[in-house]
Amino acid sequence: MAEISFYVLPTAKESARLGLVLKLVEKAYEAREPAYLLFDDKEFMNDADRAIWGMRDDAFIPHTVLTSADDIDALDLIYLSAEEFAVPNRSLLINLSRTFPTRHTEFQRIFEIITKNPDSIQISRNRYREYRDLGYEIKTHIL
Repeated sequence: MAEISFYVLPTAKESARLGLVLKLVEKAYEAREPAYLLFDDKEFMNDADRAIWGMRDDAFIPHTVLTSADDIDALDLIYLSAEEFAVPNRSLLINLSRTFPTRHTEFQRIFEIITKNPDSIQISRNRYREYRDLGYEIKTHIL
């Protein structure tokens, strides 16, 4: 069963959310841990895509934006997508969408990022209940 972690940011700013996403992606990449970033906001996904490419001055973090199952490559470590695809390496899901991930059982760890935005808080409360009702152990990290 997956390990669920909620990361609660002290602000409603999307820039803070993106900053945390970049840190989590960098940690996953450095640990060679496959990560799947799930979005429902394509503009935010495109912002994350650009930010990941430009986050290091001395190198870059290779990643793939999935728009179809044909884009999947078993060698890729980092995926960004607005849809849920079955990917070969299912270690970490960073759920940045407003919906409960239908493929939650396929991952070892799931991260949820919450801002102080009222919508984000309400969505995360509902999602927390869903995970709890399914028997997941949940950790909360107040940042």
